[in-house]
Amino acid sequence: MMINEIHGIYGHACPNCGGREEDLRLLMKLPCSRCLPKIPDKGRLSIDEIYEILKRSGRVKNYGRIYEFERKYREFEKLFRKATGSRPWSVQRTWARRVLMDKSFTIVAPTGIGKTLFGMIISLYQAWRHGKAYILTPTTPLTEQIYEKCSKYVPPPDVSCNHQYLLVPGICMM
Repeated sequence: MMINEIHGIYGHACPNCGGREEDLRLLMKLPCSRCLPKIPDKGRLSIDEIYEILKRSGRVKNYGRIYEFERKYREFEKLFRKATGSRPWSVQRTWARRVLMDKSFTIVAPTGIGKTLFGMIISLYQAWRHGKAYILTPTTPLTEQIYEKCSKYVPPPDVSCNHQYLLVPGICMM
């Protein structure tokens, strides 16, 4: 069922300018009518399509940050899939978003939930983007295990990368 009648207008809700936004546009994840005057016939648009329309019209404001964040997340997920053969679990996607937003947080979860795997992949991603990353471990065997597994993973295919690994008891530096 498609809603075609406006039921509310919300202040400071436009993802681009922070202005007033209609509930229908919010449902379609579109910026307000000042930022994107015409709703395309296609209906729902991807973040990339919205960004390109705003860019062409010279109206990109905060949406540039949304676009850039989603681009980084897709890069991370692509690396995760290439390294593991599967998509990150829901909790791993949440952790990745926190890391990519530069949020500091602690992961406390049961054994087998994917903490170590997530740590390895996000460290490879960070090393690929920023040149280095550190993984601190409580034991030498875990450090060696992580080093061995990380050495098997490769960066995305269209990227030239020069990772350097340093194995120290308790620290795996990439």
